[in-house]
Amino acid sequence: MEDALENIYVMGKLKDVLKITPDTKHIWQDYLNGKNLEAFILVCEKQQILIWALGQDDSITLELKSNIKNPKGYLTKSVKKLPPWKDALGKEIFYLWIMENQQGYRDGVQFQFNDKKNNKNI
Repeated sequence: MEDALENIYVMGKLKDVLKITPDTKHIWQDYLNGKNLEAFILVCEKQQILIWALGQDDSITLELKSNIKNPKGYLTKSVKKLPPWKDALGKEIFYLWIMENQQGYRDGVQFQFNDKKNNKNI
């Protein structure tokens, strides 16, 4: 994950945030049976960031992709107008923190976006 994230600061501005949830009509395709699955796609100008939590241990995984298509058996919904994402739209990633718990699991991620126009961070 670290190698891929080296380019996180040159992705351009945040354009959209998509929440991915299992489609209950196709729940049999979800190896977690719909339990504890949270996933988001951060759509930036140059690339996309896929973030998901694994249900078995709640560990967080991030992947950089050029074009993420809607995965079969899942629904995507834009949440860009909801907090905290609405304030980050049109801003570039300034910092990224990946948190690790005492058992060695990556269990959190935090983004900070830079609002150069107003000289503040979000």
